[in-house]
Amino acid sequence: MAELLQCSRATIHSIESGRLRLSENLAERMFEETFISSKWLLEGDPKKPAITATGRPYTTESFEFAQAIRMNSDHVDDWQFAAQFLGWAGRLRSVLAHANQRKAYYMPAYKVGRFIDALAKEYGGDINASSNFDRIISAIKGDMQEFAKEYVTTAYPPTSERSPRRARKRKALSWR
Repeated sequence: MAELLQCSRATIHSIESGRLRLSENLAERMFEETFISSKWLLEGDPKKPAITATGRPYTTESFEFAQAIRMNSDHVDDWQFAAQFLGWAGRLRSVLAHANQRKAYYMPAYKVGRFIDALAKEYGGDINASSNFDRIISAIKGDMQEFAKEYVTTAYPPTSERSPRRARKRKALSWR
């Protein structure tokens, strides 16, 4: 478990023995790795049977299913990455624009900066990326092109591709 959660064995042992209280952060990481209910974990009642996040009994099969899902879920297609990034960028721009209109820009900007620094520290990335606007603009343009390419070919395929068989395939791919 310590290896799975990237923490020390001593931490896991201290939690199991009751010397250390399970933090919400570690419970959330445990859920992400195993799909065990973080609510059940935080209740800390070992007499209650373990459950999944959906309330079903937690079994070895539940864990194995979670691992199989995780193997395929930590990477998305480029167009999905681009779509999600652009959605977040749009939301962030809206929040900061509204804060600026209310003459309250600097606090949310500060919080965003701290949040991005923490993500960069945990997952990697250029913490000082804001100083290289050419690279950032180029990457965002690439994301926009990737999203537009996928959106246009999925939502508006050429007339010659509008056969029922291809339409079913497109619909199936859009649900991935």
